[in-house]
Amino acid sequence: MKTLPVLIIVAALLAALALPALADGTSPLQGFRVHVGWVDPQDFDNTVVFGGDYIWQNALATVNYFDSSGEGVTDFEGDWLYRAPTDASVYAGVGVGLGFDDDSNDFLGNILVGKEFWPNNKVAHGVPYVEARYTFGGNLDEGSQDGIRLVAGWRF
Repeated sequence: MKTLPVLIIVAALLAALALPALADGTSPLQGFRVHVGWVDPQDFDNTVVFGGDYIWQNALATVNYFDSSGEGVTDFEGDWLYRAPTDASVYAGVGVGLGFDDDSNDFLGNILVGKEFWPNNKVAHGVPYVEARYTFGGNLDEGSQDGIRLVAGWRF
């Protein structure tokens, strides 16, 4: 279980990225989210991706999983988000993370854009959203997860 220390470090980095945003606990723009979508990484077949994340006003911590050709891939990412003052439901961001598959560990960078629908009118059942993300970066072993991910999800 050599990846456990790395996972702990990643969790600490994601938490550190999000801590500045925790001060505003009343924001309608934060909450736990789940998503499903499509991913087309460079060295794997395109396939279905699913995951979860927690979004704050200006930070996002994400965990994703997909299985391509019998090889499971998990990545952990932390992103800083920019929201336009005139329409906070639209966001863009940049971030870093780590990706793990059966024979590779990747240091990832990413850029993303997303749109939440009706975030200020959040009902008890949540808020839908869509997101597009391009992931890139140097791999620490071999293989690469560089590619695009498109997801649709629900924020609770």
